[in-house]
Amino acid sequence: MAAPTPVSRVDTCNPVPFNLAEKLAWHAALKQNTSAAYRSFIKNHPRSCYVPMAKAKMSRAVVAKPVTMRNIPKAPRPKSPAPRRAAYP
Repeated sequence: MAAPTPVSRVDTCNPVPFNLAEKLAWHAALKQNTSAAYRSFIKNHPRSCYVPMAKAKMSRAVVAKPVTMRNIPKAPRPKSPAPRRAAYP
């Protein structure tokens, strides 16, 4: 029985020679988690060992991160103006 194919992980790529800028750019793209971020990474580092993972992330639907919202009280409603009277009786 064949061994299962390993799942690609963030830290499985070890660029040779080690390139800190490339690794930081990859982690920035992961943090943003947008197709644009992955496209930018591929454009700037086309020979990176992270490119296959970036392409895989782009092909899957990129899930937006939830936004934290505060409970802000509603503004008080303005008082309605006095009814207008006709200028001429």
